[in-house]
Amino acid sequence: MTEINELLPITITIAERKYKVKSQPDEEVNFRRASSLIKEKLDAYAQLYAYKDKQDLLAMVLLEYVTQYIKVEQKRNFKDDEVIHTLEKLDNMLDQQLDYEEKPIM
Repeated sequence: MTEINELLPITITIAERKYKVKSQPDEEVNFRRASSLIKEKLDAYAQLYAYKDKQDLLAMVLLEYVTQYIKVEQKRNFKDDEVIHTLEKLDNMLDQQLDYEEKPIM
């Protein structure tokens, strides 16, 4: 685990507000990329929809990203289930083969 004084202080901008965060040095690029993606989405929603303030746009961006995250999680869980099912089938086949080989030949 990274100690608190090993964290790198960085400033990112979201919806024209600056936020000071601390990240692991190898995670800084992810924070900056996330900030950039959020800005792109905010700009796209601002062009498409009438809005009263940035909060409305942030809500739409958040909804889009969380929806995408849920889809990815569902796909991953489905793949995990497929892998488990395949491994169980292989395990059963191996058990059957081992049982067959252990039977004495008369």
